Amino acid sequence: MKIKNTLYSFNYLLLLLFVIISIVIFFLNIQIINSFRHETRTQVKSLASEYSSAITSSNNEEIRFILDIMLPSLKFPMIIKNSNGVIYSKINIDVPYDEGTLEYIEYMENLESKMDRYYEPLSIYVDSLKVHEIHYGDPKIINRLIWLPYLEIVFFIFFTLIAFSGFQLIRKDEKNLIYAGMARETAHQLGTPISSLMGWLKLLEEGESKDKIIKNINDDLDRLSIISDRFSKIGSIPQMSDVNMYDLLFNVCEYIKTRAPKSIKFIIEDKINKNILGDYILLDWAFQNIIKNSVDAISNNRNGEILITIDLYSGNYLYIDIQDNGKGISRKNRKNIFKPGFSSKKRGWGLGLSLTKRIVEEIHLGKVWLLQSHDNKTIMRTIFPL
Repeated sequence: MKIKNTLYSFNYLLLLLFVIISIVIFFLNIQIINSFRHETRTQVKSLASEYSSAITSSNNEEIRFILDIMLPSLKFPMIIKNSNGVIYSKINIDVPYDEGTLEYIEYMENLESKMDRYYEPLSIYVDSLKVHEIHYGDPKIINRLIWLPYLEIVFFIFFTLIAFSGFQLIRKDEKNLIYAGMARETAHQLGTPISSLMGWLKLLEEGESKDKIIKNINDDLDRLSIISDRFSKIGSIPQMSDVNMYDLLFNVCEYIKTRAPKSIKFIIEDKINKNILGDYILLDWAFQNIIKNSVDAISNNRNGEILITIDLYSGNYLYIDIQDNGKGISRKNRKNIFKPGFSSKKRGWGLGLSLTKRIVEEIHLGKVWLLQSHDNKTIMRTIFPL
């Protein structure tokens, strides 16, 4: 039912897609790391088995092959200790301290402790006697992969901030459109009664009948008061009271009739005679905007008709359908009609329906949307909670 802003929907969808992809990459990364560690354990176990076998058989060629070929080919750090716990050999380890110094010993102990967190040391036995103990750690590629999830989190936070900033800019642009539209709409709304007052003043100066002129001046002043009240209520807490929708729509139609082509027929069908809780002045404004659009759409139709239907919607809501037999709304414009600043009219401000949407949905917790539109039949539906 709710007409959603396509841009916002696309950005939220993009954000959701990025989160899903990040989660998938995170778990794939863990699987890859576990796979590398399993392969490392397998290689060390194979090395320990080969080395133990070579020492037991006293095969110097095999021992030389292991020391000269197998060990240098390994891509992960390794510490080999003798049976007394003294370091016998180290492989793929660069120590920034001189061997034998206190710093060197402390560095190697910390490294060994870190290795043992992920890999259990392997012992090499010869005739049931422990001769060596192998401590080994992650290959360099795992050390790089470990940082990948954190980089993803940083990138995700950065992406979120960028998206949030984008949303804020979009909202700011929309507000600017609303402010510009409000200014133009204010000028437009005030223009008619002010012009009339200037005309009545001129007639008074020319000596015309005061009684008739004073009545018209009072009508225009009332009109100015209503306009002022409308704009002040948009930015303040509305005054809610029981509003009979038939009476409100009847008054709106009576007002618009005086400014619409005489050929347009206004029909109101109230099937339930219910009140809603609302702000009369704002609701009057909202429905004026919708009905004026219907009048504009059928102004060239000699048999123009605006049919307003009031009935129950899903039991707990009241719906109002405003149907006209005008030219309809083009398919490309249907998603844009509630956006601030959008208008298909040459001299339109693009504010009417966006204000209507705010009045109905944000202030009265209802919904307004285009139900259908084609040649000779356009229906705008509005619902309100009872």
